[in-house]
Amino acid sequence: MPSTTLQGNSTPCGWFIREKVDSKQVSGGNFCARYIVESEDGQIAFMKAMDLTRALNSPLEQLQSLISEYLFEQSILEYCKEQKMSKVVVPLSAGEMVNNQFQAPLNRVFYIVFEKAEADLRQKYLVSKQDEWLPFFRAIHHICIAAEQLHRAGIAHQDIKPSNILHFTENQSKLADLGRVTDIEGRSPFCSLAFPGDRRYAPIEVRFNVTPREFQDRYLSDMWAIGSLIYQTLMGSSVTHILAVESQKILPNVFSLRYSEALPVLYTSFSTMMGRFEQICSGSFGENIGTRISDVVSEMCHPDFERRGAPNFSSKASRPSIRRYTGKMSGIIRQFIIEGRS
Repeated sequence: MPSTTLQGNSTPCGWFIREKVDSKQVSGGNFCARYIVESEDGQIAFMKAMDLTRALNSPLEQLQSLISEYLFEQSILEYCKEQKMSKVVVPLSAGEMVNNQFQAPLNRVFYIVFEKAEADLRQKYLVSKQDEWLPFFRAIHHICIAAEQLHRAGIAHQDIKPSNILHFTENQSKLADLGRVTDIEGRSPFCSLAFPGDRRYAPIEVRFNVTPREFQDRYLSDMWAIGSLIYQTLMGSSVTHILAVESQKILPNVFSLRYSEALPVLYTSFSTMMGRFEQICSGSFGENIGTRISDVVSEMCHPDFERRGAPNFSSKASRPSIRRYTGKMSGIIRQFIIEGRS
């Protein structure tokens, strides 16, 4: 494939393609290959590349879809860059190049170059046992800011997961991969999908085929995903997975019910798993910090999406946004520092 054989070439804007990076992609993005690249002045970066060959024997509509998805991702990235979204990974460069090993028009390769991260959340916090938790909660604070920046611009990420949380130098974390976002203007090719991201991290209502009634409902999936990141890092599995397992212990056919019918089972299961979570948090961080963390996850991952984000609020109109949790993460970080915890 043209996009997988670029090593040793250079992009039109001067990035030398040094080496290919092995990667697995679950949520269905279009990019076929990933590379480490180097600029003329020695800057090391990361490049994603795609070509049109996988749509070669497909209907014309699929080829058009592939191109439109790429163009939308490029345009939304440029928009985020123009809006100076400090906690969202935006491109250093993007464009099109030709791989001369292939005949036209299949030699066309589309690419996007990004700042190279040191690691992602999966590599930094999930693979090995954690001794220092303050940097992790700083990272979650940064991701709350990223979601807030996107939501303020009318963009729902809907694919927040460990591999899309990137860590850079000076303890900076950013949200990456806007390839599956939806936007309030309806320009995204994925607006027809209730949840376009990796379903392993989807909020529980997706298992019941609940569709967003208005665009703002999509922000709730980002809220769920961030809360689930905290839970997974401490407990080893996502809220989505554990809630499904606990619910099926009570009622094996729970996912054959309507969402409204299943809610009592989900409530009971959620209460059980959050009780265990609070014990772990209090044992790890003390009762004060542990309760704060548990309360945050309980709100962000509430199984009833109507109450998610503010279970004690009586109306949807009064439900806080992700900004509420940006503030709560700041408070948790301050408490870590006050208590001298790392």
